[in-house]
Amino acid sequence: MGQAEKTDVRKGPTDPIRTGNPISPAIVSIFKRLGSQHWELPYLANLITSLTLILTVCLLILLYPTIGLAMQLTQTFLRLIKETFVEMKPMPAVEKLGHGVAISVYGVCLSLFAVITLPFYIVAYVLDWIGVKIKTA
Repeated sequence: MGQAEKTDVRKGPTDPIRTGNPISPAIVSIFKRLGSQHWELPYLANLITSLTLILTVCLLILLYPTIGLAMQLTQTFLRLIKETFVEMKPMPAVEKLGHGVAISVYGVCLSLFAVITLPFYIVAYVLDWIGVKIKTA
């Protein structure tokens, strides 16, 4: 058991799960890159780079309330399930029943958002598997 996996029954899991919108760091990173771009002759390369970055930001801004929110909710429900499992361990069997029901309700809610986000997680896994590094912030 690593340092990040230690749990405290009162506090729940101490491993940091990002529950923020995963698209916002990419948007911030692209804006920083646009601001730090140096315009030198020939301007065509800089113009193409800027247009590409602007189109990427527009796409990410469109995805922010849809896919980003779904990913954020998926991570939140995963965190709730983990915390409920941790709280459930030291309890008697009668009290575990209520936590089991809560986990199943969280699981149903998670499955709704997991259907939306699963293709994006698969693409990220494949890109990681082939060695493509995606920079954020």
